[in-house]
Amino acid sequence: MSLMAASLLGGCASDNLKISPVNPDASQEARQLLEFLYSIRGRYTLAGQHNFISDPGRYDSVVFAMTGKHPVVWGSDFSFNAQGDNVRDYHHCGPMNLTSPWGECLPNNKSTEELRQGLVEEIKARHAEGRIITLMWHCCFPAECNDCNGSSIWTWKNRPPQLVWEELTTEGTRLNLQWKAQMNTVIPYLRQLRDARIPILWRPYHEMNGVWFWWCAKPGENGFKKLWIMTYDYLTSEAFRKEFGQATFFTATDGNHGRGVAWAANKLGQKSVVHMPKGSSKSRFDNIAKEGAKVTIEEVNYDDCVRMAAAEAAQTEHGVIVQDTAWDGYEEIPSWIMQGYGTMANEAADQLRQCSVNRPTHVFVQAGVGSLAGAVVGFFANLFPNDPPKFVVMEAEAADCLYQGALANDGKPRIVTGDLKTIMAGLACGEPNTISWDILRNHVSAFISCPDWVSAKGMRMLSSPVKGDPRVVSGESGAVGMGVLDAIMCDDTYKELRDALELDRHSRVLMFSTEGNTDPEKYRRVVWDGEYPTDDTSQKPY
Repeated sequence: MSLMAASLLGGCASDNLKISPVNPDASQEARQLLEFLYSIRGRYTLAGQHNFISDPGRYDSVVFAMTGKHPVVWGSDFSFNAQGDNVRDYHHCGPMNLTSPWGECLPNNKSTEELRQGLVEEIKARHAEGRIITLMWHCCFPAECNDCNGSSIWTWKNRPPQLVWEELTTEGTRLNLQWKAQMNTVIPYLRQLRDARIPILWRPYHEMNGVWFWWCAKPGENGFKKLWIMTYDYLTSEAFRKEFGQATFFTATDGNHGRGVAWAANKLGQKSVVHMPKGSSKSRFDNIAKEGAKVTIEEVNYDDCVRMAAAEAAQTEHGVIVQDTAWDGYEEIPSWIMQGYGTMANEAADQLRQCSVNRPTHVFVQAGVGSLAGAVVGFFANLFPNDPPKFVVMEAEAADCLYQGALANDGKPRIVTGDLKTIMAGLACGEPNTISWDILRNHVSAFISCPDWVSAKGMRMLSSPVKGDPRVVSGESGAVGMGVLDAIMCDDTYKELRDALELDRHSRVLMFSTEGNTDPEKYRRVVWDGEYPTDDTSQKPY
């Protein structure tokens, strides 16, 4: 492995040839490694051992147990990230499922991100011991990105015909952009190694002269050679360095979204600034701050915090606003976020099928700006185009902008202003996402404006279910669906709504809990102390 990687760095040359890397921006550490490899050329053979991402120290330890020495070359793989039982079908944790004599290859239940971050930490430890590090990558075919469970790397699954290959290697095509997105998945980890000053013998698209991978057996100027040059050019381009240089991500949040942005920025080695609206809880503030973000609680509502974050991003070099709401001129990033929410809907659909529910009759989903709701509704509307479920969207009464838009019935969104004070802090958004509004107004059967007691009732019901049902710890913004469903089904005040939605004992209702106990003090007051009692029904949920 190391020899093949070394050949990619400089090729064969006479011993008298001055050694210089192809990349003029190569680090001093990379230059020193290249010089060392050439210095031993024809004189020594380096011993190496490949290790697998699911258990990165396993095979190296076996070699040490046999010989009393560690191989100087330590190798591993960013992998195709097979999950669960798929490790048995695709050689994720041993070559061709090799198990003997080193024990059973156990299924991997860790996420791709956990596996790769663990690999980075293992590399840092091995480099500190003086090892030379080599990394390969079983790349999925770009059309499947990283969600192929290993299958599409093989030619019997996905050998691209010539027209598809030409699309892949043509700048700006759909498949070319998907390939770049695939490159981007490993870049944060390579950056961590670069910042730790660890040189890597990098081997994506390995064994190109074989026949078994989708990139194999592609001769000619437009074949594998072009794919490799594309890879090199992309990873060393000026545009890439600018894109993945030091950036500052700005966002507004009451909790979950800002924590996610701060976490991602931390993992990518970037900065983040998070503004929280008036009345935000200290526990959510602290959780975001733990990710290294600069966090403030402002004396304004959520929507004003969004404007503040956007203005600061515009005034900051390499500043980026990361928000799940869209406005004129700001649609691309919110669209990406909505696509991410769609992953949750897809997973829910898979889980329903495992429970022998092919199609839910109803989907209840809560909304702040409406991005999550739009993604969920859009997914299921497309999944069942001829017979979609009935969609119910729920908002906090204090911030019911979508409900107000539906009430106006003119197709235009509405804005709600004021403090937007509600127990459902994650839904306290008065300005809708313009992208999701177009989806929701065309597909939703009912928009419901909910007072705080509805969510509190849902929290209590989920935390103390009837015998035989699982307990669910759901926070204030996550439990509103349970509270609404209970009110509709059990209170005849809402019989007209119940009949209109065709809800009965045969219904299969899908709900989403979007937060757990993220504010422990508030959760205890609601669930233990009965804050926001159910009999406070002076305001009905619609």
